Amino acid sequence: MSKVTPHELKAPYEIFDLSKCEWESPPTDWSEKHKTSKLVLRRIEKGTFERRNPPQENIISQVTIPGDFYIGVFPVTQEQYEQVMLEQWQRDRGATVDRSAIKGPAKPTLNVKYDNAIQFVEKLSQKVAEPNLSFNLPTEAQWIYAACWLETDTPTLGNRVNVADVGCDDPNANGLYDMHGPVREWCLEKKQICGNGINNPSCTATCADSYYDGFRVCLTLTAQQTPPTEEAGE
Repeated sequence: MSKVTPHELKAPYEIFDLSKCEWESPPTDWSEKHKTSKLVLRRIEKGTFERRNPPQENIISQVTIPGDFYIGVFPVTQEQYEQVMLEQWQRDRGATVDRSAIKGPAKPTLNVKYDNAIQFVEKLSQKVAEPNLSFNLPTEAQWIYAACWLETDTPTLGNRVNVADVGCDDPNANGLYDMHGPVREWCLEKKQICGNGINNPSCTATCADSYYDGFRVCLTLTAQQTPPTEEAGE
């Protein structure tokens, strides 16, 4: 199968086979391979949303996402991490947690430092070898926008010791899984974010590395790379 050229990346879903290094058409349903040896991306259309700015909860900013982008349907799993990084995923921190409870090919990659997440997307871009495509971590604004958070949302973060395989819970309105926990995910600004509430400042703060740090990828056309803008309200 020949590779898809950048201008053809217009489908609602795009799938990249990590083992074959090629794009393929999406199926009618996700299989185990789409959580391990394939990377599934969902197109998110540009738009605007409002968010509160803790600790000043009375100030609401209008955030504009200026261009469409693709984001991982699932967080990066341990097998995907190993295929791209060409090294075994290791749990170096959080020694009090039983390894068997969190180890598995379709389980989210945990215990990942920010620099390792950046290295992953850089190596993924090399694997795809499309100069007009750019893989990166999603910005904080892209993540929140894709998560479909509204000002009235009050999602809760799971407190699971036995981390489940990705995609076990229902997806959100954008078809994305596991946006509401239990793993905190890295954003491009070196912030960690998770689904226990857009108004919780601890969820979108620059923090130290955590045992439950994971990430998902973001894909844009290089020519369309324009950062989100935020305009503070009264």
